[in-house]
Amino acid sequence: MSNLQAPRATLVDGREWSACVLGAAGEVYGLALYTSAADLFGSMTCETPEEAFDAMRGRMVSVTFQSLKSVPSAARKELARGGWRMAGPTAYPDLMTSNTAGGGVSRADARDLVALLRAIPRFVGAHAAALAEEERTGVPCAPIAWADPESGAVLRYAGEATEAAFEDEWQDDDWLDDEDPIRRAIAAAVEQVGREAGPDATADDVLARVNELLRDSMGELNAAPQRELGGLSPAQVYGLMEPEWDGTGVVRLRRDLPAPALVGVPVLERVRRLLELAEELGGLGRTQAGYLKVAVVREAAARAGVGVPGGLHASGPGTGRTRELDVWPVHEARTLAELAELLRPRRARFELTRAGREMLQASRAGELFALLFDTCFRRFNIFYGGYFEWPELQHQIAFTLWRLGDAAAEWSRPADLMHDVVLPFALEHAPGEPTALGPDRLLDRYVLRRLEDFGLLERRETGRRPDREYRAAPLLRQFLHFDLSRARPTW
Repeated sequence: MSNLQAPRATLVDGREWSACVLGAAGEVYGLALYTSAADLFGSMTCETPEEAFDAMRGRMVSVTFQSLKSVPSAARKELARGGWRMAGPTAYPDLMTSNTAGGGVSRADARDLVALLRAIPRFVGAHAAALAEEERTGVPCAPIAWADPESGAVLRYAGEATEAAFEDEWQDDDWLDDEDPIRRAIAAAVEQVGREAGPDATADDVLARVNELLRDSMGELNAAPQRELGGLSPAQVYGLMEPEWDGTGVVRLRRDLPAPALVGVPVLERVRRLLELAEELGGLGRTQAGYLKVAVVREAAARAGVGVPGGLHASGPGTGRTRELDVWPVHEARTLAELAELLRPRRARFELTRAGREMLQASRAGELFALLFDTCFRRFNIFYGGYFEWPELQHQIAFTLWRLGDAAAEWSRPADLMHDVVLPFALEHAPGEPTALGPDRLLDRYVLRRLEDFGLLERRETGRRPDREYRAAPLLRQFLHFDLSRARPTW
């Protein structure tokens, strides 16, 4: 297949991807999946990879294959530990993502990638003659709808993707309906230029004038507050979506909170106890699989006041062993500490880094707290360890944090908070069937409880269903600040 012979795949749970087979040029072989077909087709018109990635609206997950000599040493060790069997010396996998939560790959996206790595070759095998004839003659083949017998995925293909196909998808998008303000602005600009342009106007003159009018219109639209955006303008929401929380953008974390203000914050206490144990022992014992050793897990749990076994992955009574995954709070503390570069794996131990040792000073408590918070919501996948994925919720988490100060000023149920603290685009992508939990319960489990763990929310049990309510803690306003004047125009 050429990379533009890209079928649209619908998985059994309703998730959709455009599948691009890589390798037509004989340089890089693999499979790239795009949630938005427009991202795939549009990337073909970009001059550089950077331009293509910057223009992406949806998620992209790809796996390519390379030679052993190109594999980093860390990856070689991982392959050896896992005992993975390679198909050959040039078949070492390299996973890449774009626009995913935390930059990682979710459980659901990985599952889809595996299914389509198997399904696409069967699709090609079933339609090889038609695909080859299309490539040879340039005449689009007849539309194909094919169900993969193993995964149940349905693949649809209607001829090699062209610029017309790219435009057709955008014409079908909801944002181009007749009532949309953007479409009305485009129509008004074209109509005005049509009246103004004289007979001698060139196409370049007309296009330049249309762009000028659109720039003015988009500036007005982007600066106008919208009720569905919590009273913010699109430009301000765009500012909240900026990835940096270092004080240079809209989101500002207070990093100088005094230690007394952070006493009793569960996440901070667990990580500090783990770092102190690493300093005391000269490192933490590490298994071949990359987890803390049993004795370390028990000691870390005891110091943090965490029950054993506990968390989400208890191995059951009578096992006689307590693995790191059996004590989820310890596992999460170790994961956050490693992501924040406070601990680093080295041979048979997790070693305390220089930054980790410095953060143990009482005067650095505020910095440690801000670092862990930033790591949790920007680098860590907050859905890790669960059975559900909702990456759009994490992508817009800054909006949720901004809204909670007012929305949760009084005791509120997760269902009551949902539409106040989650942007419409994220609600539209909330997991549906076969997810057993509704969006409000996912918000509760993966966001509100985690914010309670950081001491930013308070929780109370109500004794009725739903049995919990949340309220903003004083620390929320002390720690989080938002300078919306720093939001940059989006046009």
